Amino acid sequence: MVRMKQGFYRAGGRIHYGEYPESQVSGWMQLSAAPPEMLATDRTFAKGERADLLFPNHKLTQPEMEDLERGLRRICRCLGAEELGEVDFSHTECRLGLTLPQEIKLLSRALAQVPAAMEGKERFLSLEELTLDQGNLVFYKIRRTPVGLSLDRGALMRYYKKEWRYDPEGESFLCCALDRLAVWAVEAMPFCRAGRIKGELRATLRPERLLEKIYRESFPRLEEYQNGGNIILCRPGAFGWFRQNGFYADIRIGADSEALLEQLQPPELNAVWEE
Repeated sequence: MVRMKQGFYRAGGRIHYGEYPESQVSGWMQLSAAPPEMLATDRTFAKGERADLLFPNHKLTQPEMEDLERGLRRICRCLGAEELGEVDFSHTECRLGLTLPQEIKLLSRALAQVPAAMEGKERFLSLEELTLDQGNLVFYKIRRTPVGLSLDRGALMRYYKKEWRYDPEGESFLCCALDRLAVWAVEAMPFCRAGRIKGELRATLRPERLLEKIYRESFPRLEEYQNGGNIILCRPGAFGWFRQNGFYADIRIGADSEALLEQLQPPELNAVWEE
């Protein structure tokens, strides 16, 4: 089991106060150096007090679990489902001989509203397909390659060269679940486009700020998804997926109408769209 520690910690670009996995700490930062928008807690701190930094791939803390639930709910609403689905987990838990982790239950409730995300060569697994392999609960497959959640570490695990591997610098379960569901939503839309972005948006350190300026309130960002230069945009009937690493920036946009798709391609993006 993961040993938990109490205090200030930074995860996903925000600073919280509460319990966090002690073994998944990568460093620390002075709380006084944190900008106000980074503080997600009202707890006061003394001069010189620090916040531990968590590796990107770590056991989700309670605030992150709440972010996961809110993010899944928002994606479902944009796809036309008002709430997460009601799911009976008892049969699966009996079959596997364990209590399913909270994050798997939340994801399964979202998938109950978007069953098409469990189809295709790269997909989420249904409750009936969940398997346990060397202490990892397999919930996703890329063709035949499984992706799992470690029941011991609480972190995302990937299968590579016939063994399970933990990459502390990889994405967390929260990022993986929201990212893959959003990508599926983009590609499932009747109208979609992909392109590469030029100009300031390609090199800025804060692409989310520029995207918010370009779209204002017409295509808001999924705030619960904090994954470096990757950004998810969503509104009823439309999804956007943006990836930037300082050298290039890609964007995919999907909408339920051609008119809305055109609206979400403003010239300020400086995008070169694929034909």
